[in-house]
This record gives sequence, structure tokens and C-alpha cells, in this order.
Amino acid sequence: MMATTEMTDDMVVQGARAAVRIALAKNQARGVSSVAYDRKTKTIYEIKSNGQRVPIQVGCDGKRAEEA
Repeated sequence: MMATTEMTDDMVVQGARAAVRIALAKNQARGVSSVAYDRKTKTIYEIKSNGQRVPIQVGCDGKRAEEA
């Protein structure tokens, strides 16, 4: 029989964080913008391929402020 190791919550969180870091790095290498949420400031940011973080203003109808 094969020995199996149960995955802990900590292992799942570490895997998810690593997957996000890889996805952000891929988007940056491809020159594609990403979107991230800052839990401390409760703000949504567009992360451009040059590393610039631009806050996105969203209205209560769910549309970006510049689209409304």
C-alpha cells in the first residue's frame, strides 16, 4: 500500500498563493494587465505589465467609473 499524506489547510493556502504568484508573473511577462484586491485598503487595482498599480473605481451598478 502507498502511504498518503493528508493535505492541511496550510498546504492548500501555500499552493494557492504560489499559483497566484505564477499567474501574475506570466501576465507580466506577456504584457497583460492583471487585477488584484488589496484587503487592507479594500481597493481593487489593475496591475499593468510595467508593475504600476492603478486603482479601479467601481460604481454601485458594477460598471467602472470611466465606462459610466
